[in-house]
Amino acid sequence: MHALDDAVLGTAAPGATVDHWWATSASARLPTYRARTEAADEEAYDFVADAAATVAELLPGLGFLAPGGLLEVPVDPGRGKVATVRLELPPGEPLRLQSIRLTAEGGEDLSRTTTLSASSWHDGTTPGPDLQALFAVESPSGVLVHTGADTGPAWVELRLARPTRLSGIAVRNVGTPEACCAYGLRISTTSRFRKPQTVHDGSADLRDLDVVLGLVRAVAATNPLLAALIPPLELTLRGHYPAARAALDELALPATDRARFVEALNTELLDARGDTWVDEVRAPALGSAA
Repeated sequence: MHALDDAVLGTAAPGATVDHWWATSASARLPTYRARTEAADEEAYDFVADAAATVAELLPGLGFLAPGGLLEVPVDPGRGKVATVRLELPPGEPLRLQSIRLTAEGGEDLSRTTTLSASSWHDGTTPGPDLQALFAVESPSGVLVHTGADTGPAWVELRLARPTRLSGIAVRNVGTPEACCAYGLRISTTSRFRKPQTVHDGSADLRDLDVVLGLVRAVAATNPLLAALIPPLELTLRGHYPAARAALDELALPATDRARFVEALNTELLDARGDTWVDEVRAPALGSAA
């Protein structure tokens, strides 16, 4: 890969948001075909594929931000027994999820004995969802967690009946475009006596993505095709699938260029996320995320 590896991740300050990049890159659309060369185009597709493969391998948690995205977080049982698991977002955004599953090291069914609390519930109720339905990550039954949009962080906490060694935590995002609002999701665990330990930090993934995209943008400064492809590429990497399709449609690329871009994303990224870009121009979106 063109230096798009874990050696550079975590070395840069947080970059621009998707909206900021999209607004400032409008001039990078594709009016410069005469400036393109075959070698430059091959370089552009190489960088698209490398960025997609890097994100798939090193930042798999970003796939959670797509509609219905699944986040699987391994937990080292050697950290000790867990008493609580908390999921929280930065202030101002409600937490919406379809499923949360805690997996005990010995396979114990924790859904029957775990209790759930929240910062608040969006409809003002307090009982919360049925835990057995909530734990059904592979067969979700709709939005079961929906907190209020609190002034502080929105959170839910699962408290185990007794401290237990966990081997994993799985979370299923909502199946609508609001899934991307779960950026910055933080998952932490606590034992009976210790301070919380962070096992997943979605904000770190976004910072690392900015590093990857910074390398691509550096090359795009002298590559007109790559510059034009950055908006749909970035939106896809971030799980903003409908917006990515709209951005690609807006470019009005020749069919061969469009097909190579979509193929690179399907092969290097979306397959790993369990998704597919079914490319029919102006059709409703990406495969299972439609």
